[in-house]
Amino acid sequence: MKAQIVSVVVLMLAACHPAERSSQTTAGDRPDIADNVRPDDAAEWTLMCANGIGLVATFDHPRQMATVRRSDGLAADLMREPTSTGYEFKATQTELKGVGKNATWREPRLADTTCTVTEVKPRD
Repeated sequence: MKAQIVSVVVLMLAACHPAERSSQTTAGDRPDIADNVRPDDAAEWTLMCANGIGLVATFDHPRQMATVRRSDGLAADLMREPTSTGYEFKATQTELKGVGKNATWREPRLADTTCTVTEVKPRD
């Protein structure tokens, strides 16, 4: 009985794991994410960074801010900064900035890393 339960749990976890998707593509090759994607059009972005860190940016448009959560659970509230091109969300020593689906993530004690938007949850 225990073996059956373990088998079911393992199968359920494997079905949910993103690496098991049949249409594996690199973040930069995602045809469904426009190169010119903008935070203004989204409620949330999922980003994958070159250093292996995953980020989820949840946008609070009325307050002009984003909450960015790392895959390890750490979170930062960043305020939107005016830019002539692209976007920039910033707090003391922490920032997410970029143009379109290409971004740079900066935080203390971590080298700047390039990231790519891999999923977009549109605004309601």
